[in-house]
Amino acid sequence: MTSALFESRLHSLPLIARGKVRDNYAVGDDRILMVASDRISAFDVVMGEPIPGKGETLTRMALFWFDKLAHVVPNHLTGEPPESVVSPDEVEQVRGRSMLVKRLKPLPVEAVVRGYLAGSGWKEYQEHSTVCGIALPRGLRQASQLPEPIFTPATKAAAGAHDENITFAQTSELIGPAMAAQMREAAIRLYREAAAYALTRGIVIADTKFEFGLDERGALTLMDEVLTPDSSRFWPMESYQEGISPPSYDKQYLRDWLEAVRIEGSPWDKRAPAPKLSEDVVRNTQTRYMEALKKLTARPMISQGLLTRLELQAKSAKSIEDQVCLRAQWAGAMARLGRIDVARDEISKLRQANASFSARPTAWILVAEGLTDHFGSLSTNALHKFKRAHALATAMGDANLRSFSAAWLSASEFLVGTYDSAATHAIEAIQSSPPDGAVALSRAHLVLANILYTIGMYGEASAQYTKARHFAVEARDISMQSVSLYNIAAFRIARIALENALGKSVASAEVTSAEMELNSIENLDTGLGVASLGAMIPILRAQLALVKERWKEADQQYSLSIPEAATYGQLRWEPRFLAEQSHARAMLGLREEALHLVGRTMESMSDRVDADDLAACHARLSLTLGVLGDAEEAAVHFDKAREFADRFATRQDLHRQRLLPLLSTGGF
Repeated sequence: MTSALFESRLHSLPLIARGKVRDNYAVGDDRILMVASDRISAFDVVMGEPIPGKGETLTRMALFWFDKLAHVVPNHLTGEPPESVVSPDEVEQVRGRSMLVKRLKPLPVEAVVRGYLAGSGWKEYQEHSTVCGIALPRGLRQASQLPEPIFTPATKAAAGAHDENITFAQTSELIGPAMAAQMREAAIRLYREAAAYALTRGIVIADTKFEFGLDERGALTLMDEVLTPDSSRFWPMESYQEGISPPSYDKQYLRDWLEAVRIEGSPWDKRAPAPKLSEDVVRNTQTRYMEALKKLTARPMISQGLLTRLELQAKSAKSIEDQVCLRAQWAGAMARLGRIDVARDEISKLRQANASFSARPTAWILVAEGLTDHFGSLSTNALHKFKRAHALATAMGDANLRSFSAAWLSASEFLVGTYDSAATHAIEAIQSSPPDGAVALSRAHLVLANILYTIGMYGEASAQYTKARHFAVEARDISMQSVSLYNIAAFRIARIALENALGKSVASAEVTSAEMELNSIENLDTGLGVASLGAMIPILRAQLALVKERWKEADQQYSLSIPEAATYGQLRWEPRFLAEQSHARAMLGLREEALHLVGRTMESMSDRVDADDLAACHARLSLTLGVLGDAEEAAVHFDKAREFADRFATRQDLHRQRLLPLLSTGGF
């Protein structure tokens, strides 16, 4: 980035206005050159020290959003390079920090959209249960997600003054009812799409403001900056929680510092001149802006890179055995991506081409076969393959292969319910992993997280999930990122749905977190990393819709997804899904269809279904039959639900007693 620019000085164009951040110059009668300086303001006062690179960061972010949201509403960009309208000696002042835009007729209203309860909105809500006069449900907390995004317009204040919130009726008086309605619709749609995308990059957009103008034909056009840390409240998803003011990527860090600073023993009165910013404050503010840009715009890491690397290494391998090991690893990677047929074909070729291998390539082929069976829903077969590979690796003293095979052996053991062995091998995988063993470490931490969640140690499980995601990112392994996020979401949603079916209250933050996790999985570059997740994620969305009492949405999701989930070997959860769909149909008044699903649920329940799933089945059937007017049968199923829920809790206690000494010995 260039050195800090506090103020641009262009002699080739007439200056229209110098705002808090941008300097605007006239380019003829129909265009404006907007130059984003490195100035920063807080409490409507411009600081005396610039933030190096800030103007470039804001411009890059605004251009990114204008491009991404161009299908929603037209914007003011001309598409012409800003450097083309200034003299050669001024190019460096505008390069990378400027936009050449159409001259519009600005509308005298700022279109503010709020999706979360924060700032002045939180203060008003505490007193009146409203935000900008809009009534909201009681019981929300600081940083709670609102039931729906709300439009809270404000008037544009003169320089140095504060914007003032106005009602929608006042907005209609200022710009006309039709234009006010169009602005509200466009602003909310822009926010919804931007917020959904940002979640996939680990950022919560709590609120934002848009500015609109009219072009020469009177068409509503998005203008000025858009969705930057200066115009929005950005929170890191990993530290978001209700009940606090989350840390942010926007100017809140600077505001907090200014609130705390003392001038001759007294707080700053929020009037110019501003306190002098220390080097640490400048550097930390700069870091926050740059981190937000990087998160939003960086190209995602894709699993194709891993496949390409293995292919290239195999081609340049010095020996046949090295080549076989690398090709086996490639086949295993294909299996993890859901390309089961491709993986099996490659393994078959390796087996046919070389009938007698030494222990090392044999072990890698066994790992590849285990992965193919594991992701092909043949858990028992996979378990045997991983056991043999692990035994060979241990005998050879190959740390990388031992860690890798132990990690996947633990995954298979978890699936068949042998938690002691699964924990033992997961710990072994972590402790024996070489420095470059991120793939194995990711899987091993995921297994430990799953075990901890299963035995009810949710906080400890969360820490292990975080480590699993960290190593998946380090390994550039999208499939593991997908699976890690899926497991977090699946466990969380299963617990939410069970508590909801049993009549317990569910915290809105839990539902919000689950939705964030699902959004993150669906936007990874490989699609989902593992093909079967494509069938299961709509099921999770259906369960959340059920909890939110969106009956029609839930029913549609179940109808589309239950048959597909069955094709991927997910039949163990089918009774639960059918019972949940029966409740949705009962609430929609579809009596016969609901009773049909009750019958199918009863037929599909067996001893293979886990106690918590049986509890969920009976609880949901109780709700269905209650809606249909059969109070007696509803009571029978509710009693069974409580029985299985108690049985599950007892089993959790037994597992905890047995596993805690083992986990403690391993340092977990």
